[in-house]
Amino acid sequence: MAQRDKRGWSSHCRNTIAHLLKIEYSPSRKSIRHWHNEINNFRHSMYRYLRSKPGMKGRIETMLQEAWIGARSIALNAMIDHSTLESPSSETRLHDVWNR
Repeated sequence: MAQRDKRGWSSHCRNTIAHLLKIEYSPSRKSIRHWHNEINNFRHSMYRYLRSKPGMKGRIETMLQEAWIGARSIALNAMIDHSTLESPSSETRLHDVWNR
């Protein structure tokens, strides 16, 4: 498996998870349709990677764990940057929930 394939799949996975977290935890509802469309595109790309590189399937668990760590940071920073968190305590709550 080429390193670029792993990075490509991991990037799409990380972005999928980040968008799912934003949908679940962001009080802003105006971007949900856009996030759903992007999730569908990311998932399709992830599927294509796995279909074209079957050897990746044995590394999914590790890549998924790495993607989860990056996705939490991406989602939280996006919500902070766009002021979609309800209050500063919301940031602390998300850190607590996502780091369990």
